[in-house]
Amino acid sequence: IITVAVVTLGSSMQSGFATGVLNNLDKIVPDSLAAAGSPVSSTGWSSIVSGFGVGGLLGCAAATQLCLLFGRKTVLLLNNVFVVASSLLFLFGASWNAF
Repeated sequence: IITVAVVTLGSSMQSGFATGVLNNLDKIVPDSLAAAGSPVSSTGWSSIVSGFGVGGLLGCAAATQLCLLFGRKTVLLLNNVFVVASSLLFLFGASWNAF
């Protein structure tokens, strides 16, 4: 009940419930890293999950200044560089034996 209340009342925040929980990846990523010979500890996985929140905080702080400096449209277009780069990493990751 508490989780439902917090998610409902805090739904106007930019960061969603799934961003802080990562329950879908919790089963896949540690197992695939262990199969590749690089097991991740509980502390390591906690660091990975908390990195999402820290990245969001730093991104929000930087976005304001970047938008004032370059304009919103330019910043959004430059952000797409990261989107395309990460999509290519996902696409070619299996063929590069990255995981």
